[in-house]
Formats: sequence, C-alpha cells, structure tokens
Amino acid sequence: MIVWSLLSAAMVFVSTPLQFYVVRFLLGAGEAGFFPGIILYLTYWYPAQRRAKATATFMASVALAGIIGGPLSGFIMTYLDGLGTLAGWQWLFLVEALPALLLGIMVAMWLKNNPAEAHWLTKEEQHWLMGELAVDTAKKEQAGHIVLFNRAIANVNVWLLSLVYFSIVMGLYGISFWLPQIVNDAGHHTLWHTGLLTMIPYIVAAMGMILVGYSSDKYNERAWHVALSALIGSGGLVLSAINNDNLPLALLGLSLASLGVLSALAVFWSLPTTFLSGTAAAGGLALINACGNLAGYLSPVMVAWVKTASGSFTNALYLLALWLILAATIVLIKFRNSK
Repeated sequence: MIVWSLLSAAMVFVSTPLQFYVVRFLLGAGEAGFFPGIILYLTYWYPAQRRAKATATFMASVALAGIIGGPLSGFIMTYLDGLGTLAGWQWLFLVEALPALLLGIMVAMWLKNNPAEAHWLTKEEQHWLMGELAVDTAKKEQAGHIVLFNRAIANVNVWLLSLVYFSIVMGLYGISFWLPQIVNDAGHHTLWHTGLLTMIPYIVAAMGMILVGYSSDKYNERAWHVALSALIGSGGLVLSAINNDNLPLALLGLSLASLGVLSALAVFWSLPTTFLSGTAAAGGLALINACGNLAGYLSPVMVAWVKTASGSFTNALYLLALWLILAATIVLIKFRNSK
C-alpha cells in the first residue's frame, strides 16, 4: 500500500509518454500483491462458511471509493485546477494517494497476522476462533485440497477460474473507467455534476453486494450467487446500452451492472479456496488475480476502440455484457457444486 501510494503520487511529475508508461508499469507492480494478499489474509481469520460475507464487506470498499471518489475527483479537477502551479489532474493523483499511504502505515503497525496475535481479542475469543479455523483446516484436508503451488498451476480449475475472473474484471473496468464518460454523454453535465451522478451506481452496489455475500454464506452456496450476479451485471450493461440517451434509464442500467459485477467478484473469491490451501492458495490466488487483471488493459482499450469505430458506447457495452455471460456459463458448468 505504501509503495502503491508513493507511485500514484509520482504521477504528478509525469510529463512525457515514456514517463507515463514507466510509472504506470511500476504502479501495477506495486499494486499487484495487495488484493491476493487480502484474500489470503481473510482465510487466516474467517472459516469458509463465513468468508463470502467478509470478502463482500471488504470489497464494498470498491463501491464506497466510487461513492466518495466520483464527487471528490470532480471537485478536485474543477476547483483545485491551477492552485500552486499544479493542474487539476495533478492534484487528483496527489490528494487521492494520501489515504493509501496513511493506511499502509497503520496496517503495518496495528494489524496482526492471525487471531493468536490479536491483542484486541480476549483469550477465550482467541481460543474459540482458532478452534473454528482448525476445524475448517481439517475439513480442507479431508476434502483433499491442493496445498502445493506446482500442483495448483497444473490444475485446470485454476485456469478456468482465471478466465472467469478475467471476464468479470472486463465488466468491472468497463464500468469504472467509462462510467463518468457514459453519464456525461447521456446528460452533458459538468465534471462536478458527473461526479455526483456516478455515486448512484456505487451506492446501489455497496448495499447489494453485502447482502449477496450474506446470502452466499447463509445458504453455503457459491456458484449460483456468482453466476446470477454476473448475469444481472450483463443485463444492466445491456439496459444502459439500449438507453444511452436516456439518463435515468442509463443510470438504472449502470447501477444494476455495478451491483452485479461487484457482487460476482465478492463471492467469486470463495471459489478458489474451496480446493486450494497453503502455498497453493497463496500462489493460486495471485495467479488468478494476475491473469484476471490483464483485463484491466484489454477492457478500456476495447471500449475505446469500439467507441471510436462506432461513435457510441452501445456496442462496447454489449461486448462487456457477453464477457459476463461467459463467466456465468463457466461457473455454472464447472463449479456448480463448489461449497
């Protein structure tokens, strides 16, 4: 988090295309370990039957960042432009890098590796939680979990989940990168108003994804929750594409898309841990995340290319919807019995 924030702030000094490419590459390298690290970290604290809600709660921060970040970005770009010789986009990178820096320091100082080290738990709470995790570990051993990384990378399910994650992230980046532009094109708003309107899909997503995670844990079911969420996201993208000149309906579609995509991602991470443990889980989660995040490159480029070729976002949104349908199909065919 600390390296990530410093590299993000370094974007302030970028002035040439080469500098941009170098800093963006390093930023990706700095960010790479964070998400799979968090998913693995949650397995040290939550047994499998409680993990989907915990993951969804953590990932609700993505939606929360959208709620806060949209208006904040619009405010910074509009009202700090030219302050102290810096352009609005430079202030944007500088100001929005600070939370990651401060929280990175707090994590290093305050968080513990596992419940046995947690000073905020009583001895009784520590013993109870460690017992729950021990039972969870025993169940994994009985189920024949993969524990070695070399076996994980040779397992076809790991690569299928990489494709599923890639497909869902295609939808995520399509929404997160282009949501402000889609909203602006539908209503022709200022940066500030566009930022306010982009809050709406993220508010819907933040509330819905926690409920989906809770439902997944309650019924001990993963695949259908991932697949149905992906299909809802796909339907939302289609709705927004059909109504790209009608702001209320476009926002409704984008809200459903955000809800579906983020809910699918939240429950998705319960699927790899149904058959991966130990170093296989650490490396396998990182591998899935690395493959999936390649969509972070392809999705914005694809949307931009299709928009340039067709003159609108409509066809691009249809393509993103197809990726989500692919994700749902693979999950239902291959992972329907995962718990």
